[in-house]
Amino acid sequence: MRYLLGIDLGTQSAKVLLLSEEGYVFVNTSGEYPILTPLIGYAEQDPSSWWLAVSGAIKRLLGETGVDPRKIAGVGLSG
Repeated sequence: MRYLLGIDLGTQSAKVLLLSEEGYVFVNTSGEYPILTPLIGYAEQDPSSWWLAVSGAIKRLLGETGVDPRKIAGVGLSG
């Protein structure tokens, strides 16, 4: 069986899900990151926090399911 990985980079968290090619969702998880406000009226994010959230969520997802990463046939990303 082959799988698909979906990643959504949102405002405060990254959502990650693993599904079959037929569309069955096996598991989903997320990783949070902060919105930095160094000054009034400013909002920033550190892109490295996006990476840490996404990579951590993927590791948890694969650990929970035991899916071999080589079985992932495609990745979809939205932000």
